[in-house]
Amino acid sequence: MPQSAIKSFQYPESLKEKFLKTSDIKFRYSKTVTPEEIWHFMTVDAPRRYPYAYEVNPYFMDQISADVNFLTGIKCRYLRLSQKDRFLGAHNNGVPIIFTQGGQTFEPYYAAGGIPMRPGLISRFADDLVEGQTLNQLGNNKKEKLEFGHKLIHTESCGIVGSHVTVQRGLVPVDLIAPYLCLRCSDKQYLVESYRNIKNVESYDDPASRGPYFKKDIPLMLIDYPIDNQNEKEWATDYLETMLRNLTAKITELGGKEVTDKDLAEEIRFENKIRKLTQDIVHLWWSAPVPPTNSSDFAGTSSTSAGLFRIGNEFSGDPNGAYSVLKDAYTELQERVRTGVKGTGVSDDPVRIYILGPAATETLDPGYIDKQGGVVVGKDDQWSEICTLVDEGGNNPYQNLAKAILSFPIELPTEQRAEWAIQQVKQSRADGVIFTHTWGCNFQSSVARMICDIIRDEVGVPVMDTGNNSGNSSGLGEEQSKTRVAAFIEMISG
Repeated sequence: MPQSAIKSFQYPESLKEKFLKTSDIKFRYSKTVTPEEIWHFMTVDAPRRYPYAYEVNPYFMDQISADVNFLTGIKCRYLRLSQKDRFLGAHNNGVPIIFTQGGQTFEPYYAAGGIPMRPGLISRFADDLVEGQTLNQLGNNKKEKLEFGHKLIHTESCGIVGSHVTVQRGLVPVDLIAPYLCLRCSDKQYLVESYRNIKNVESYDDPASRGPYFKKDIPLMLIDYPIDNQNEKEWATDYLETMLRNLTAKITELGGKEVTDKDLAEEIRFENKIRKLTQDIVHLWWSAPVPPTNSSDFAGTSSTSAGLFRIGNEFSGDPNGAYSVLKDAYTELQERVRTGVKGTGVSDDPVRIYILGPAATETLDPGYIDKQGGVVVGKDDQWSEICTLVDEGGNNPYQNLAKAILSFPIELPTEQRAEWAIQQVKQSRADGVIFTHTWGCNFQSSVARMICDIIRDEVGVPVMDTGNNSGNSSGLGEEQSKTRVAAFIEMISG
């Protein structure tokens, strides 16, 4: 499509006066920003630097929400589009960047003075290092990374291989690869280890494939995760505690910040505070007679990370910044619920959809679901971590954190995970459940049908188990998946 034919989103100038009365965003790793600075960035700087993010395209999964009157939504997008500046600034000041998995909380990483980034955050960081891209140009660059990884590993490897390639080629600065090895994503350890074979090392020897941050050997540390309901076993807690202590020690080596048990305890308290606030936001949203926001502003997607729900766990790379935005969100949502405001684009009587499955498999377009008469009311991924508060008592925060990690509902044996999902489906008043997984996923695809069947039999709501092609990295939703979702919503609505 010619550049002149691309339609771009603009925030209405009429919102400015009201937006400027909102509060600052206070960050941990960068300076506090005022509403004036946020407004200028979102209306002047970002459209010029990241034009793809402002494209209006019915197939673009992550386009800006049409609910412009939800002012916190502007700040959520600011968290997303300011990542390049914030991350590079922090890294230049000696803050180590750590490549993680998406299925964990992040207390050890932040307590030790690092910034943990799951595959989706790494991918978005890389996207924005090249400024001025259209959506098509961005999609082509993402596909190049994906194909590079598929050639090295396997054509059916999970789409997060693109993020691994981004790190290994040095397209973004990463100082340590340190994921938890947990069931949420069984490909992580396979992908990491695959880069250590001779063939792959030779592939990165070609200077043409390297980025400006290439390192011959990025330090690797795998945090082993005892599986199969080990949360009641002392040996498992002790084992994971040792892993977590080794993790903070390794980050200390890289960044130079000494981390004490008190530091970790304080980080646990702060991240618990964010989790509690996010729980309040979600339960307020669920209790509303009509959805107070649309699906994009509430749930978002793995790619954009601009939804309230997701900010409550991954923080867009800064826990303090996330907390600032979520406080505003809760206040604004309370007023919307009180006055009966419905999110822009949501039907009068929408089909409430609960989504299961990890973010890496997520190719469901929230905006499209709204257009088809549905609304996304929740996702088990990341909500599992948000719901797990860490014990703040005692004198061993590592032990407390290990017990919490071993208790994540999404990591429990299949039947127990399904029972927890049933509770969420009931509380969210969902009318239907969709479980997404992808080619290359060695675990989620094998449990999806069983979990769906248990939910259907116990709750009586329609369920859909759908496999997706996570290799679709263009940012545009798959037509086949969209057709199935539309038919599912139509079936429920009658």
